[in-house]
Amino acid sequence: MGKVIGKTEANDIADGAINKNAINSDIAGDGITGGNGTALSVNVDDSSIEISTDTLQVKIDGIKDTHIDFGTGAGQVAAIDLPYDNGVSILTAVETQSAIDEVVEIITPASPTAPINPFDGMRWLDTSVSPNSLKIYKGGTWYEEEKFDSTTNEITYDGGSF
Repeated sequence: MGKVIGKTEANDIADGAINKNAINSDIAGDGITGGNGTALSVNVDDSSIEISTDTLQVKIDGIKDTHIDFGTGAGQVAAIDLPYDNGVSILTAVETQSAIDEVVEIITPASPTAPINPFDGMRWLDTSVSPNSLKIYKGGTWYEEEKFDSTTNEITYDGGSF
């Protein structure tokens, strides 16, 4: 028989030339068993992958955090890449941060006048003074909590500044 050059197309093989007896077990390769007249089959661990009817698939909850290469390098998964399931929809890290920013803006408004309907524990960044002053509302009164100087990026408090 001569040397085969190029690729073999399906219609290059005569009908009936390949049958279950013509496939040797050594052709199956790693992870596949069978041949020599028996069906080829895929070995699965049944903890992370499974066969469902005729489909090889990852099992539900088959990939654990120990299977994931976390980090920030090439080919690694960073925490910011992971979605968060809030029970209604799946949020990305960017969407989650955006929601947090909106809540912080509601809870810690920045303006030259105090919020109209404050509640105990609410914070307000008073921009009518320089440096700006972070205040907290308690029992009907706004108390100065700390000051932020936007020109120096320093926060001052009773014990000094940082």
